[in-house]
Amino acid sequence: MDPGDSTTLDSDRGVEDVLLPDDPDVSGLTVGLPAEYGCEGTSEEVLQAWSDVADLMENSGIKVGFVY
Repeated sequence: MDPGDSTTLDSDRGVEDVLLPDDPDVSGLTVGLPAEYGCEGTSEEVLQAWSDVADLMENSGIKVGFVY
């Protein structure tokens, strides 16, 4: 848990793991990637990882865009 990172959860909150089916139907989903994840100074490795993940989602039928 990083108290300075709003995307982390405190493990003591009793949040249970989410179980997904082996082959979930994700068609029709839309995912917004925060535009600031590609800000100046972001390493090429991180940018490539984001691009790879976006490609995987799009190839699965998910509409991917940026949130500004």
